[in-house]
Amino acid sequence: MWVSDLYGFLWLRSIPAWIGWIITGFCIIYVVNAVNLIDGIDGLASGLSAVALGWYSYVFCVYEEYAWMVLSGATLGTLIPFFYYNVFGNPEKQKKIFMGDTGSLTIGIMLAFLTIAVFNIPEDAVSSGSNIFIMAVSPLILPCFDVARVFLHRVRHGRNPFLPDKCHIHHKFLALGLLQWQALVSIVAFDMLFVIINVLMSRVMQPTLIILGDVLLWVALNVLLTRIIRARERRLGKVLYD
Repeated sequence: MWVSDLYGFLWLRSIPAWIGWIITGFCIIYVVNAVNLIDGIDGLASGLSAVALGWYSYVFCVYEEYAWMVLSGATLGTLIPFFYYNVFGNPEKQKKIFMGDTGSLTIGIMLAFLTIAVFNIPEDAVSSGSNIFIMAVSPLILPCFDVARVFLHRVRHGRNPFLPDKCHIHHKFLALGLLQWQALVSIVAFDMLFVIINVLMSRVMQPTLIILGDVLLWVALNVLLTRIIRARERRLGKVLYD
């Protein structure tokens, strides 16, 4: 199972097998690391993963890919109780649990394979106006964009791009003065917004233009957040976000 068709992204359709294998390998590595690196506040990695798993379960159900639907649905089922105890659990009563690298990497590899599985849905089974590429990548747009932005941010400031820091999207929301749960709800809501907008726009717009629009929206959001943070820093007289 591998990515053999880009369904119009970059105006490309069927691609040679060796290119598809490279894209598939890159997709797996990228998604796994994106989920791992976004795990910065309680419930964020599991919340974003739950959105993706819920969306994939729906897609597989609609297009009668029931084996994949069961797999994605079962994974979602394991995340729901984890999310509850991760976000609302009380550590003093030993009822709070954490994901850790093992959990985030496991969820990441599962999401990567489910993404590739969506790419392999028979195109003749897809309803007119829907685009498989957009259905596959939309729920992972936010964590994947965040990894790319953080990498470029570190390189731009002369830092090692592989060393951890506090410049992820959730750090920006916290620097605005939001509580952790408020940052969590905001980021998950933005992720769901990406999915809804992309799927609706895929009926009338070429997928390359949709992804370009996502990039512009992501850049605009980050520029706006940074300006608000800098204004808050000047008002408080201290650094909130580096």
